[in-house]
Amino acid sequence: VSSTSGYIGETADKTLDYRNTTHWHSDWSDNSQTLPQAIVYDLGKEYALSDITFLPRQDSSYNGDITEMKVYVGNSVDALEYVDTFTFEKGYSGLTNRTEFKRMIVQATGRYVKVEVTKSAADSEQDKFASMAEIRFYGTEPTEEPETPVVNKDALAAAIAAAEALTAEDYTEESWTAVVVALEDS
Repeated sequence: VSSTSGYIGETADKTLDYRNTTHWHSDWSDNSQTLPQAIVYDLGKEYALSDITFLPRQDSSYNGDITEMKVYVGNSVDALEYVDTFTFEKGYSGLTNRTEFKRMIVQATGRYVKVEVTKSAADSEQDKFASMAEIRFYGTEPTEEPETPVVNKDALAAAIAAAEALTAEDYTEESWTAVVVALEDS
């Protein structure tokens, strides 16, 4: 996990601690901070993502409530590809339904995910900070097509050629029928 900004004790790793009482917040002590603010997550290996959800901060402050977020996915931090922009319903000061996870449907494959906050709400209607309590990633490991085995058919071709050289008169009707069936199966 890395982020463009974080306040002391409110760092990006708090979004993965499974505790709704903690949160990430961009550095609010630096009044020159502006959006966008971003976090990059390393999922550990490549996944075919289907959804990402996040929970807004759960205290009484609206500062940094995310109202618009861009998502990027890729297999290298230096080669992330834009996936989509998501917007979330804003109420009087901050997000509506702040106690619910916000869902983003994502159809992308990669190891790294960047979430970039481009708009936010705040107690004072500022649009310069970002905060989030938790984030979750949903998906599966990508399925790989099984390799088609390379089979040497030289011996089979030689056996077929030898069987085709046989004549029915040299065999009983029963044994010749077995040869014909075996050739058809081959």
